[in-house]
Amino acid sequence: CANLAYLESSKSKQEFRGIIFVQTRNAARLLLDHVIQEPDIAQLNPSIFVGHGQRDGMGSEEQQQKMQQFELGHIKLLIGTSVLEEGIDVPCCNFVMSFEEISSFRSFLQMRGRARDANGQFFVFTQDPQKIQKMLHKEKIMMQALEELQQEMPGDNTDISKLIDSALALEIHRKQLQAGEFLPG
Repeated sequence: CANLAYLESSKSKQEFRGIIFVQTRNAARLLLDHVIQEPDIAQLNPSIFVGHGQRDGMGSEEQQQKMQQFELGHIKLLIGTSVLEEGIDVPCCNFVMSFEEISSFRSFLQMRGRARDANGQFFVFTQDPQKIQKMLHKEKIMMQALEELQQEMPGDNTDISKLIDSALALEIHRKQLQAGEFLPG
């Protein structure tokens, strides 16, 4: 929590928007209980954000309300599960921290992409730092390839982020084909 308090104090409270990724809903609740004990962090009005589910999930309406509160700055810190990685528009985030083990390159890109602010910061707590280094290397290669594609198509004003989204969609499709999910039965 000391890292988060330091980072939060280095930005104005108006601008700070952060997400902490954890593995489970229970971990989100436990971390929330802990961080609200820290006065500097409690000022961020932290809240949990989890997926739909049986007794301990959030409904779509509650998720939308939390995102709206996050965007308006009423909630400045979300503690959530992988449901925040994709499929939910997360505006104006400038701080992302992951306590969950990042399972794939795609997951890494999705989490890292949540810190959209030009000065956004991304932190990963991991037992396998070499895995993260490999993902950073893959990301660098991918960005270089996308920049080369943009240079080869000078009349095309496609945003790199759209190309990344397309590349991720193609990767999902490739994995589904390999798993035989689209083969007729």
